[in-house]
Amino acid sequence: MFVFPGAGHFFLKKYVAGLFFSVGAAAATYAIVSSAVKTALEMVENIQTGSIPLDLEIGSLLELLSHSQQSYASGNDGSTHIAMIVWCLFWLGAILDSFRIGHLLDSRGVGPH
Repeated sequence: MFVFPGAGHFFLKKYVAGLFFSVGAAAATYAIVSSAVKTALEMVENIQTGSIPLDLEIGSLLELLSHSQQSYASGNDGSTHIAMIVWCLFWLGAILDSFRIGHLLDSRGVGPH
């Protein structure tokens, strides 16, 4: 079984709604993952250039995390937070709408069996 926004709609044969929720959630997922990859690449670049020493000591790890948080805060325009909110809204909307459609079909005695 596949769990993603819109999957329940496809199961209930509501393809347009399924496509809407799937595409919206996929776009938000892409924005979140691309932001995470960008931050990870910046951290790797800082390690490779030597601006952050690569040690296995706790102090160095905390410095690396602190530097990446500062870099993230200075370069982030809030789009990642918006993408996360949109992602959650698509998930919640898809769950509620699938439940609504399933309940409606169940009360009519219709639906996938």
